[in-house]
Amino acid sequence: MENHNRNKIRKALGDTPVVTPGIPDKYEFMQPQLVALLKERLPRYADWLRMIMMIAMVVIIIVIFVIIFVIIVGADVGVMGAMAAMMVPMV
Repeated sequence: MENHNRNKIRKALGDTPVVTPGIPDKYEFMQPQLVALLKERLPRYADWLRMIMMIAMVVIIIVIFVIIFVIIVGADVGVMGAMAAMMVPMV
């Protein structure tokens, strides 16, 4: 985390401790090297990190599903129609 961002957060949180693992901002989201560094430097947060990773993957899968559904079904009915079609049970 950059110093100016850390200082802003510390100012906003007051006495609440701010954990900064000192990892440079050169990694992509969920890059394996970044995840390994986070697990190494923040072991007490490993379960929390694993949960966040799983949630992120589920959200990505849902977004991909919706995009594919909108492309397939939504071509004729539009995006809102496709979203509504997803919520109507198949009979």
